[in-house]
Amino acid sequence: MVKKKGIKKVKTMKYLKFILSICMGILFICSCKKDTSPIVVDNTNGQPSVHYILISTKWKQTHTYYDTSNYAKQHLNLWPLSSTEDIPMDSCELTSKIWFNSDNNLYTIKGSGCPISDPDTNFIGTWNLISNDTKIIFNGTDTIDVLEINNNNIKLWYKSYRLDSSGSVLYTEYNMWKYEPTQ
Repeated sequence: MVKKKGIKKVKTMKYLKFILSICMGILFICSCKKDTSPIVVDNTNGQPSVHYILISTKWKQTHTYYDTSNYAKQHLNLWPLSSTEDIPMDSCELTSKIWFNSDNNLYTIKGSGCPISDPDTNFIGTWNLISNDTKIIFNGTDTIDVLEINNNNIKLWYKSYRLDSSGSVLYTEYNMWKYEPTQ
């Protein structure tokens, strides 16, 4: 009789382990968050919207261009030009990423070569597309013009002024940032 009780306990334990593993498997499968964010399509051309492209990946900056010529201003779509200076970037800038999240917050994500004291993720501010997706406004005040946004590139430009000590404009600078998606 003692042996039968021991065998019965072993069978019951195996049965309980089997039931428990089934329950754990079901809980594991059901607990996975499903991606329910739809691809928002631009109704004019059937392509993903600019907003969707911005939030669909993290972006790394590949170039910072600078130019002071009037020709550069008139031919932004041709950048970089022979007069355009490609400003060198350090290893931190080259490996860090920006993230336009779906809540319209902008973050930087630290890359290799950045100081250890830099936070891994840093909130920069808010962003919104305006003027039929031709401009991005940051923190409700700073506007940057959009040259191009597609699945392969983001090209943004802005104009700034160099002033002398009395506040008079010495010259106008045209700056462009180019980003590519990260893998």
